[in-house]
Amino acid sequence: MTVKKDLHVVSGLQLEVYTDDGATDISLPVTVFFLLHGRYGSTNSDYLRNSLDGIFKEYGSHSASERRRELVVVAFDQRNHGQRLVKIEANVGWHEKGKHNEKHA
Repeated sequence: MTVKKDLHVVSGLQLEVYTDDGATDISLPVTVFFLLHGRYGSTNSDYLRNSLDGIFKEYGSHSASERRRELVVVAFDQRNHGQRLVKIEANVGWHEKGKHNEKHA
């Protein structure tokens, strides 16, 4: 299976949209899976890439005739992370030892 990546901008937010490049059955319903990175992460993190690979590996382990839905995976950088990073210090929690951030929720 070849995974295809498309970039889309929605309301100023860049989305990475991943699909099976060989998907051709437009009559199937679609499952949209939002893959979100963790704190201090980004869409370029190894964890997110490994997760994406695992998701499509599992999806691809079923034959096309067994699949009842097409899969679309959407990833984007959370605010103040990755390409949207403005100030790294703003991500530090107030409870983190030696890194007090009064403005963190």
